[in-house]
Amino acid sequence: MNYVEKNQEILNRWKQKFCRDKSTESEYKYCDPADYFAEDGIMYRGQPTCKETKWDNNKSTYKWEHASNGEENKLWEMAPLRILYLTKDQYTYGDKTWDVRSESYRYLDPNATENDLSSIRFHVNLVYSLFGLLKTTPAEMMGYDDFTNAKALKLSEEAIFARINCRKEYGESSCSDNKLLGAINAYKDFLREQICALDADLFICCGSHNDNNIILETLNEFYNKKFKYVGYATWYNEEDNKLAIDSYHLSYMKGGYRQRYNDIVKPYYDFIKEHPEFVKHR
Repeated sequence: MNYVEKNQEILNRWKQKFCRDKSTESEYKYCDPADYFAEDGIMYRGQPTCKETKWDNNKSTYKWEHASNGEENKLWEMAPLRILYLTKDQYTYGDKTWDVRSESYRYLDPNATENDLSSIRFHVNLVYSLFGLLKTTPAEMMGYDDFTNAKALKLSEEAIFARINCRKEYGESSCSDNKLLGAINAYKDFLREQICALDADLFICCGSHNDNNIILETLNEFYNKKFKYVGYATWYNEEDNKLAIDSYHLSYMKGGYRQRYNDIVKPYYDFIKEHPEFVKHR
């Protein structure tokens, strides 16, 4: 199966519907709704390059981005563990959206190298947890103190993984449960199709809030309620051999980076230690 092509085909249909819906809203009266729809899926794995944006005050901002190298589908197909981060929406500071798949987590400076990790909390928590998950085995958990920023960043630029925002529209500094649920319900068929088509093994559901997680609940609905609670923050779909981790938003910082890392990686380790077949069959 060509996962990349299927994902893009779903996004194209979703964007068309989104644009039709938004064209009647006053918020989009003087702009193109397509500019505020954030595409996502399997991350691009071409070498990152730095893009400069100039503003009216003659100041520049810099952003590192990946382009597609054309190998993403093959890499995803062959990946020993397909990790999908399910997140809320894209914080655009009120500006246009960008393609999530192009994101790099280097420091926002034109002279940054593969050793210079971004200081944005969302980026740091994603990169740390990704490294921990990919390096943890049933025999040993990758500890928080056992790697460097440079190693984690390097892996995040090379390893194949995926991200899907459940709300594709541009976002602000926070996304309420009502706003998230409204977007999910409005485009649920597209979201179900996109998530299920990627056929991920491990879902990091970044929506835990007030003892519930709309993203995890939605995922479970998409898989006909086959995910069952098996331990702290851990839900297992035995029939399809898929695992979901109940996670906070990646910008949430109560307890610091160490706590956020352990909240994701430790439940995964505890599960595969007791269920080594989860990784042996891949």
